[in-house]
Amino acid sequence: MNPSLAKELNGVQWMQRSVLFSPAAIDECLEEDHISNLLRDNSVRTVDLQALRGLVSGTLHELRGERMSEWVYLQADPSEMLTQFHYFSFVKRQPGGDVTFALTVKEFAVPPPGQRVRFYAEADKPVNQKTASFVPCGWGSSVFAALGDCVRLIRQFPFEGEEGAGS
Repeated sequence: MNPSLAKELNGVQWMQRSVLFSPAAIDECLEEDHISNLLRDNSVRTVDLQALRGLVSGTLHELRGERMSEWVYLQADPSEMLTQFHYFSFVKRQPGGDVTFALTVKEFAVPPPGQRVRFYAEADKPVNQKTASFVPCGWGSSVFAALGDCVRLIRQFPFEGEEGAGS
């Protein structure tokens, strides 16, 4: 990144001005000179910084080769919390019998308030009920990472519910 662009990105001017990109224009806007010109343009209007953060996050995913689905661009405001659900099933084998867990991974268009990642996985039933019951869950930067954290917790702690209730 050239030094003049870095100054503009770190300055107050950047905080007051931002640009809305359409999916088709993202590749075009990745060039430093183009972004620099947009920042100097007085016609650029102010937008929500959380929405901009989501856009930048999406652009970085695309630069790393991780394609984001087009549905994430439908969200006009982060408070809408547009979410796609992914469903999985997991069978925990234990001496008392097999227990089937339904796992839901929520893919948020932009990270929810207070989070830096877009994927959240949660099981449908608690584990470790006789000691300190909790519902396995996990956050991650991908479906794989969030689901992996959730499954790891299911494997680590016993299901101590009523016999046959989990099957």
